[in-house]
Amino acid sequence: MFRLPRRAIQIYQEEGPRSLYFETLLFFEYKYDKPPKEYYEIAKWLYSLPCFDVDCYDTEVDVYDIQFINPNKIEYITGRKWKPWSDFILKIGSVMDGNWDIREPSAVPDLYQPYPKKFEELPIFKSFNQHFINGLPWVETEYYQYLLKIAEEGLDKRYSGPGEVKAYLERFDDLYESIQTRGYKPQTELLTESGTFYDVLRNEILIDIGRNGEPQFVENRHRLAIAKILNIELVPVVTIVRHEDWIAKLEQYSGNDESEIV
Repeated sequence: MFRLPRRAIQIYQEEGPRSLYFETLLFFEYKYDKPPKEYYEIAKWLYSLPCFDVDCYDTEVDVYDIQFINPNKIEYITGRKWKPWSDFILKIGSVMDGNWDIREPSAVPDLYQPYPKKFEELPIFKSFNQHFINGLPWVETEYYQYLLKIAEEGLDKRYSGPGEVKAYLERFDDLYESIQTRGYKPQTELLTESGTFYDVLRNEILIDIGRNGEPQFVENRHRLAIAKILNIELVPVVTIVRHEDWIAKLEQYSGNDESEIV
């Protein structure tokens, strides 16, 4: 007799059939990992089968559409409850009302403070700007001091001391040089040898869309910071949550096509 794995039963009972469906897709994606270009459209179709909040409105929103926008349009950080990028695959296509788009980021732990509303006030952006524009060594940046502090306090097990923190930051020198010389590439071009549809989405800049159509930062701050510093004209983004007021405005737009007006 066929028996469902214990984990699948647990997900179904605690989180419902929707979560189980996406968890099953993720399981098979990682079990049978193939280059995204070979199966991207099939995976996108499978992920698109469930209903999404946006489907309840008279709009033409493709929840998995990767749009290209000017990074300087992303001025603010979403105010959704911390961590806004957690379980993002379940939240894609969501429509939310409330004041999350105009308030400060909500329920941010002390470990991640300061976490301001404006992206360019983040310590990581200021440190990247100091390093890449002003030539300040990594070890003299605010971000280095922050990472070293949480490492020494045992709050981040990725780093055991100054050497590992410095080595971690030096990886971004390579990323900066790559984007500067080769341009900003979408994940569908970068993940050519291995990866999943999930990876393609997760590794793009993630945004929410506020009540007036303004893109708000969710995750992948390193890439956005570098794109801003290099004045990249367009970067690929994936939208997670849209404000209900924005969807209402979109319904009134003659074309109902979000990609034409974001």
